[in-house]
Amino acid sequence: MDYGSHPQHWLLFDRIVQQIVLQSESNETGLVRNSDVAPIDINVKEIVHLLAKEEELVAARKKAEEMERENLDMSIKLAKKEQELDLRTQEKVLSKFHIFANSN
Repeated sequence: MDYGSHPQHWLLFDRIVQQIVLQSESNETGLVRNSDVAPIDINVKEIVHLLAKEEELVAARKKAEEMERENLDMSIKLAKKEQELDLRTQEKVLSKFHIFANSN
């Protein structure tokens, strides 16, 4: 969902509307309440706090994904280096074997 240039404002607005809808729905099943005059209980501070936690969680997930990609890249590079080292070691052993075999 694209929130434009001020995503925090739209997210806050969205959460406040959700609270209003949830309170309206919860009152439909219980007591009869005149929504025109009844106060709406919205804790904006709590909503802002939850949005901040959500934002931190999203940032932490992105960082974890980035670190996983870096780890995978490093593992691939390490495997390639190990293969190169094995190949060089085999070449050295073979060249020493050939020198030894030719000297006899």
